[in-house]
Amino acid sequence: MRRHLELALRSRFLFVLGLVLACRGCGDGRAKQRILDEARNSVEKSLELWKRGEKPAAAMAGPQPIEFFDEDWNRATKLVDYSVRHTYLENDGTPRCAVDLFLKSGDRPTEQVRATYEMANKEGRLVISRDPMS
Repeated sequence: MRRHLELALRSRFLFVLGLVLACRGCGDGRAKQRILDEARNSVEKSLELWKRGEKPAAAMAGPQPIEFFDEDWNRATKLVDYSVRHTYLENDGTPRCAVDLFLKSGDRPTEQVRATYEMANKEGRLVISRDPMS
């Protein structure tokens, strides 16, 4: 039953992502808002795992498996807190989420870092990666 629910949630997200990417420029604001909400929720769920001290692979274990790429998380930098600033669609329909990260590394003071995450559907799975230029 749980596996069925996980597949249904994953399928719904991928369908909405595909719909928005296919509908770039069409006037359906509801479809656009759904994908923005899904993108924000996916980033927040992943960042919550990081904040709790989980490893990036933990994002793959949820009902909607997410491959999440962030070098700070991979280096075991501690995420103290975060704040989503803005979620938007690029001109090509790619969902992006701008976030303020509050990171702690070793004995250094907490540092605020602005990051932008980009979502993509790769071979039927959600991939979220940090834009290295952000």
